Amino acid sequence: MKKKVFEFRHDSWLNESTYQLLEKHDVGFCIAETEDMKPVLNVTGGLPYFRLRKDVYTASDVERWTEKIREIVKGSKEAYVYLRHDETGENALYALGMREKLSG
Repeated sequence: MKKKVFEFRHDSWLNESTYQLLEKHDVGFCIAETEDMKPVLNVTGGLPYFRLRKDVYTASDVERWTEKIREIVKGSKEAYVYLRHDETGENALYALGMREKLSG
């Protein structure tokens, strides 16, 4: 069965009513980080889903996220983590390293 996930890009959606509604309908909440929005570390619908969308991530940023994600996904059957594409391909390398650390 395919899961649905919502990513909200306005603070007005980030409230308990939204999370309860998503949970009621077994829908995932996208934990997103952008230049303008801080991530809300909330999982609904039993599906941890992350979109790391800032323009630039450093190795230490990715390491901090890896540790946060490890804690959040503990006990989950699956999780999705996306790093924003970049011109250099560095985020793809970060993503591979993150996958290795999380699956090991």
